[in-house]
Amino acid sequence: MAKQPISAAQPLSFPPSHFAKLAPRSYLHAHLSSSNGRRPSGRLPHEARKPQINTGSLTHCHGSAVVRAGDNAVVCGIRAEILNASDIVDCTPATKPEELEQRYGTDEEDSQRPEIKAYYTLHITLLVLSLSGPPFPTIWTALLSALRNTRLPKAWWDADRQSVICSPLISDSKPLRLNGLPIAMSCGVFNTEKDGAGLVSQNADGGGKDGKKWILCDTDGFEEGCCEEEITVVVRERQAASGRGMEIVRIEKCGGGVVGREEMREVVMLAEERWKVVKEAVEGSA
Repeated sequence: MAKQPISAAQPLSFPPSHFAKLAPRSYLHAHLSSSNGRRPSGRLPHEARKPQINTGSLTHCHGSAVVRAGDNAVVCGIRAEILNASDIVDCTPATKPEELEQRYGTDEEDSQRPEIKAYYTLHITLLVLSLSGPPFPTIWTALLSALRNTRLPKAWWDADRQSVICSPLISDSKPLRLNGLPIAMSCGVFNTEKDGAGLVSQNADGGGKDGKKWILCDTDGFEEGCCEEEITVVVRERQAASGRGMEIVRIEKCGGGVVGREEMREVVMLAEERWKVVKEAVEGSA
């Protein structure tokens, strides 16, 4: 019987999805250090996912929004309810009735300061439909979009009924006024060094002479697990009295010690660029 020739052993190979699960940091590092420098999702390190915003989808709410950014999806619904002033038992100095902007009182021309009878209270419901990466920027965008979509019915005090009456006509309703448009953005810091065993996590001084760090804007779920440090920045446009330009509302950082002043300045600049993109999307959905 003739013997069958023995073929050479085929090299063992894995599809990219298996490689990403077996060695996620090496997989991410291979993409970032390639010639095009793109992430596994195809985005550049400073490229964020473009938000898609749909408002007014929930008919039983006074304002609603559905926001999707990549695989992050959040729905927000807002309902306005009447709260009688007599039901407020105790008020701290910061929430005195006369300091509330949205208020309704009696229509007495002879009185310089009408008696306040009731207030509008907003009940906000947020639901995360899917999650891939830091949720706060998408949640915050959904909340802002829903607030901009909210319209409050015209309300007045009926002395005969001793209660507040709301108009059912949409034409009588008024949009909710917002003071500014703060936008949130999150970044992850991916830092590596090489030794005899290959890629390892960052060392005490934040790198090593053979290591390199990347600031990844708007990380997804896979990249978030590879980054030891995360930064969230909230920026908004300055008010007219404060001059033009952007101002920082809040900065929050957790994990690691890689980010210094230069890196933080870079993250703030990325947040300012992100503000323009999200602002256009929010205003375009109104």
